[in-house]
Amino acid sequence: MKTYIYRVEALPNGRWRWTVFGEERKVLRRGNAKDEHEARLAALHAIDALKIRDRKPSFDTDLGTDFDPKLSIRVHGKELIVTLPGTSYAVTYFKREGSPGLLAKDIVQVDDPRLHRMTASQFLAKAWKLANEKAANLGWIV
Repeated sequence: MKTYIYRVEALPNGRWRWTVFGEERKVLRRGNAKDEHEARLAALHAIDALKIRDRKPSFDTDLGTDFDPKLSIRVHGKELIVTLPGTSYAVTYFKREGSPGLLAKDIVQVDDPRLHRMTASQFLAKAWKLANEKAANLGWIV
């Protein structure tokens, strides 16, 4: 199992920078946040996404044409994190104040080579639908 560490540091402008490191202190993810707590949460979320990406699939990827994996969604503060367990597929949705709908970040960029039945684009289409249904149930959007 890979090990990840993170660092949170204050910036001169009052914001906070978070960085996630992998093996040999290679920078894997980084970002800025408005406060220390938000920076720590963002770093931990990034580590969660990396761990999900690293997992081996928990299902047979050659299941035929009826393959319809179940996406997982969890609420983390003001974010909705959608994943396909056992794969590298993950995306985070959030609602910015004044925005009529959800916005996405930490978006999967490439197809998982272990899957033959679902591309990253197909995952994102299903994830968008699931996140909007969940956001509506939570009263975030109408």
